[in-house]
Amino acid sequence: MPQNRKRMRCASGRRLGAIVVALLATGVGAAGAEIVEPTVSGRVVDAATRAPIDGALVFGYYATVAGTVGGGHSPAEQLRSFAVSTHDAGRFTVPGWQMARTPEGIRRDRFPVVAVFKPGYRTDLRGLQSIAHWQASSLGAANAPGSAPAPDTIDWTATPLALTPITTELERYQTLRAASVGVSMMGECGWETYAPVLRALHDELLGIIRRTVPDADRDAQGYLRSGRPHPLPFVDFLTRSAVDRLLQQFKQNPAAWKCANPAQVFEGLRP
Repeated sequence: MPQNRKRMRCASGRRLGAIVVALLATGVGAAGAEIVEPTVSGRVVDAATRAPIDGALVFGYYATVAGTVGGGHSPAEQLRSFAVSTHDAGRFTVPGWQMARTPEGIRRDRFPVVAVFKPGYRTDLRGLQSIAHWQASSLGAANAPGSAPAPDTIDWTATPLALTPITTELERYQTLRAASVGVSMMGECGWETYAPVLRALHDELLGIIRRTVPDADRDAQGYLRSGRPHPLPFVDFLTRSAVDRLLQQFKQNPAAWKCANPAQVFEGLRP
């Protein structure tokens, strides 16, 4: 009987230890059961000229992950999506948000994912554990990762984010693909948040195809015809953009469509 009690105590200790580890991993504690992400203001400039970049898109999403049997991670819960653009001398603001409940899973480089995209520049893509850590090198000790909580509002306009100009069509395609990592559509109508981003990615893709594929090798929608040679290595000029896929879905059954009309949202594109 003493041995049984000893085994029970050991098992209970292991279970308690596992719970403590899980709580630490999720950041849950007596004072940490809610999420508070600050409002962030910043500025985007050209890395070569330091000139402000208007019309750059700043977008991404907040998501948690869960551990897998193989030791990796899989998506657990997506909590929020955002998309804003620069204006007023390259300035932008990402609104803050709060959540009272504790999300499923843990924060691991997707809280948030942030992308900054502008055609002709290399995409800035980052995976964070708080948007307060986006420009940690420019912050004081109070805002550094792992230290005290960030304030409700953070202003980084004095230390702008610099985008590097690119010149080749292959570079433009690669940065286009990198930008798509910052899009994660949550729910049936999650694309609406990203509408300006999807339009910009669509236009850039068709622009690259138009500049690299001969007219005779493009189909009616502007994509590479099946069976025609690819002009660039490791590219996909056959798959339709998210914009064209949404337009096609809407056309197939408009009566059952529950979201905004994509033909109206993506004004100027083919219905």
